[in-house]
Amino acid sequence: MGQLKHLLNLLPLTLVSITIPATANPTNPTIVNGTVTITNPNASTLEITNTPGSIINWQQFSINPGELTRFLQQSPESAILNRVVGSDPSQILGTLQSNGRVLLINPNGILFGANAVIDVQGLIASTLNLTDEDFLNGNYLFTQTGAGAPLTVANGAQLTTAAGGQIWLMANSIEQQVDSNITTPEGQTVLAAGTQVQVVESALGNMVFNVTTDGTNNLETLGAIASAKGAAGLFADNITHSGEINAQSADGVSGLVVLNATNNLTIEDNGMINSSSTDNSDGGVISLTAGNKLEVQRLAEVSADGGITGGDGGRITLTAHDLRVSQIANGMQNVHANARHASGVDGTVILTETGIHSYDPVAGEFQVNVFTTDAQTFPEIAALADGKIVVTWQSNEQDGDKFGIYARIYDPSTNTWSNEFPINTTTADEQDSVAVAGLPNGNFVVTWQSEGQDGDDTGIYGRIFDANGKAQTNEFLVNTTTNDRQENSAITALANGNFVVSWDSNNQDGNNKGIFARIFNPDGTPQTGELPINTTTDKRQDVPTLTALANGNFVVAWQSNGQDGDKQGIYGRIFDADGVAQTGELSINTTTNDSQEAPTIAALTDGSFLVTWDSEGQDGSRNAVIGRRFASNGTPLTDEFQINTYTTEPQDTTAISSLADGGFVVTWESWRQDGSVQNSVYGQRFDSQGNPVANNNALPTGNAQGNEFIINTTLVNNQDDPQIAPLGNGGFMVVWKSINQDGDSNGIYTQRFDKTPAPFTPINFLSAELGPVANFNTRPDLSNGVVTPPIDPTNPINLTNPTNPINLTNPTNPINLTNPTNSTNPSNDTNAPGNQIINSNNPNSVSNLLINSLLINSNNSSSVNNALINNSNNTVSTTAALGQIVRQIFPVVDQALAQNNPKERNRVSSEVDQEVLAFAAKEVGLLTGFAREENQVISAFCLKKPDLLTDDLGVEDLIAPYLNLWRECRYWRYEEEDNLAVILRNTQSQNTQEQMYAQMVGSEEYNLTRSLSWGARQAYWQEQQQMQNTLSVEEYENYLQGIRSLSEEERVKYFEELAQSGN
Repeated sequence: MGQLKHLLNLLPLTLVSITIPATANPTNPTIVNGTVTITNPNASTLEITNTPGSIINWQQFSINPGELTRFLQQSPESAILNRVVGSDPSQILGTLQSNGRVLLINPNGILFGANAVIDVQGLIASTLNLTDEDFLNGNYLFTQTGAGAPLTVANGAQLTTAAGGQIWLMANSIEQQVDSNITTPEGQTVLAAGTQVQVVESALGNMVFNVTTDGTNNLETLGAIASAKGAAGLFADNITHSGEINAQSADGVSGLVVLNATNNLTIEDNGMINSSSTDNSDGGVISLTAGNKLEVQRLAEVSADGGITGGDGGRITLTAHDLRVSQIANGMQNVHANARHASGVDGTVILTETGIHSYDPVAGEFQVNVFTTDAQTFPEIAALADGKIVVTWQSNEQDGDKFGIYARIYDPSTNTWSNEFPINTTTADEQDSVAVAGLPNGNFVVTWQSEGQDGDDTGIYGRIFDANGKAQTNEFLVNTTTNDRQENSAITALANGNFVVSWDSNNQDGNNKGIFARIFNPDGTPQTGELPINTTTDKRQDVPTLTALANGNFVVAWQSNGQDGDKQGIYGRIFDADGVAQTGELSINTTTNDSQEAPTIAALTDGSFLVTWDSEGQDGSRNAVIGRRFASNGTPLTDEFQINTYTTEPQDTTAISSLADGGFVVTWESWRQDGSVQNSVYGQRFDSQGNPVANNNALPTGNAQGNEFIINTTLVNNQDDPQIAPLGNGGFMVVWKSINQDGDSNGIYTQRFDKTPAPFTPINFLSAELGPVANFNTRPDLSNGVVTPPIDPTNPINLTNPTNPINLTNPTNPINLTNPTNSTNPSNDTNAPGNQIINSNNPNSVSNLLINSLLINSNNSSSVNNALINNSNNTVSTTAALGQIVRQIFPVVDQALAQNNPKERNRVSSEVDQEVLAFAAKEVGLLTGFAREENQVISAFCLKKPDLLTDDLGVEDLIAPYLNLWRECRYWRYEEEDNLAVILRNTQSQNTQEQMYAQMVGSEEYNLTRSLSWGARQAYWQEQQQMQNTLSVEEYENYLQGIRSLSEEERVKYFEELAQSGN
């Protein structure tokens, strides 16, 4: 009955135009198309009852607080276009309701105010124009007229659809304010700022949004967008997102988020994009693209994680000319697609930078320490959550007794934020070997070793400070075992806000030094006891380094004496956030000659981690700088590789920083490379794939080779012990110790490097595809329920003799079906399947065929010969018409199969599908009364499982003419192998037969024919086809039973003889 309802909507329009009081909702309507009734049930309510495809021109369309405008439509797919022809913007301050789709076009501007409540099946609100013709034809082309106007979703506005609904907001500029909500469960939310938006359908059935901009189209989202198990898309020249986008995955349905900007895209601090799973499903898909700069700020989060109880991580892609992903301290990531359950596999994070850029030194090196007496040495550096940088070091005699720990804070532009200040309060003896890490809550933690403070030699102490340098705790003891020496501490912050401290402890594991760790809460209280890290305890394991991983785990690396067979080697181990080991010991280095020592570790933006170390004699000199990259589960991603290219004299003491473009920088000290007889600090930049790249304007100095560049500018005496941290602007900052530069022994110096991208040329066009969701009611290929042929009720078509086909040889006289009730055999006679009606001014044009209008018209429900398409003068167009029908129906069947049995769909090759279409297109006789050789079409529908189509999609009336053919499917079982066998029997391509036969291993068809030659198999298939055409169901089953009862030898003899006889 669905198509009959569609036809009835074409009846003569009832145009209603009434005057509505100025105080009540939208006013002064003029009905342009459709049957519309407008009533006022009460003073504050306006009700519009409309047929699909109705169009109303309003003088103004606003809804005041406390008012309700309600559209009563025939179905969720029904749509009504509301156009404002007056000069006032629309202010939706009350409630808008509809059980269908509502389009609001107002070139003067649209505001959804603080009290706005939108509860509809679908909403398209646009200040860009949509013509009546395009609306009626389902052509979604929105174009700016005039100067353009904004669209605002104000603080407190609530825009909601039913499950599977859509909200599209389109304007010259769009602002979604704080505390507003747009909710489309299992549906689609699209915000597009541009001068033109066109929505088309891709070959895959997805929706493609083509957005043209003029360079000034801006989009800002501070509120919340929720499209669970659905899709969300944002398009503009410049996008600023600081709200929340939730397109979470569940029940096996992945969420999709697409943000696409021609110029800049910024995910600001506290902005969130979430396509993670809420159950045991895989994470979803997130795509962020910017023509120029894409920045994910430090406190933003972009996640497509798998479910907590199962499921793999999803996929995140970030693409821009200038890509900047700010990381929280110590390399912890805020862009992640992790598996959150042990059974899952981590997803993929892909960062692609399309522009050429460099990292240039800014303003020259400058001194950090103010107190210059004696030595200030061993600096450390960390990035804080607010973009500040903290530098720590040990200073001799500054606190009155040997070494003490000091710090200084710089703002994100490396301007001085604080003077230097003391870290430790206990000053007796030495406090040295400092480590520092920023915490997710904005604070930072410092650890050091203190001599004699824990009662026995050295122990590890810590203290927490806020981002301004104000102490948040007193000193606290990190280790609980105090016998002998605990020293060489390292820190990393975890994704859950906690932090881990690791150190080496003398004689605690029973044999020289071993590695231990302990997890602390953000306030410094212990979360765990001491955790043993190494399992090999022979000889000495010391000098730990550690980093947090994006999936919440952390990895510790250290040097181990004699474990790899020759002096020192590098080992590591991964733990979860509770300190539970996730791996055994990992062997990091593969070259074992001499010593590999002093490891450094850092997490990279793609979820992997990098370990670097000093390797004795590996490059032909005393020491080389070597690295190796690992996946988050500890699997090696690369072989070990050499980082330095200058190999004369030693290079050692490495440090690592990941970069906002997905790459990383390694620094080290190199002896005599700068032309002097001392050390200088050098660096090498790598892209996201690990390839060394030149640093352009930061030119190498002295004897630098390859793409190495020098960090320090002062070349007198030694510059060594470098450390590095990322900056919020995408650059990095390096600190080191310099001898005698501050006038007295050692001092601490630093140099900032900023990212300098190449010039950018904008292209003001965007195109992005949003995949299908549960119920796409808004699709470009579905009309809005209206086709507008000429209305001529005086000339009905009389179908009293369905055996006489209608001849369309005169295309200038279209067929008008404006009064089907005058037919002797009306179109609402559901007992008469089989007749298709064409409405076209050009019957030779397949594109004008009304596939949607398959009507029922026959006195014999089992007949397929009474079609109205019999165009005897142009059989080519009839053949094309059938091809169109097949192609219209098959995608619907494909959808049913994909939802119910994806395994079967995947096993049927595209080659077979093409053959099915070809067979069906040739069998014109099935609709025209010619030869009734129907096996190919029968097999096609059997393969597509029509029972799923009718049961699940509810469009039985659409394919009723073929029900008699489907009955023939009982000859074939619905197992996959038998469906393949049906097509196999009907194909003449031996290549296709061979491919399909290989997929049928184990099936009855295969077992019955596997011993036959190809000729005998052809004879078998031909006999099967003959028997199916001539025997009843019972007789055919008896025949099959007889074939099954034969021995293999008897079957071979029978069909080989049959093949030779040619019968």
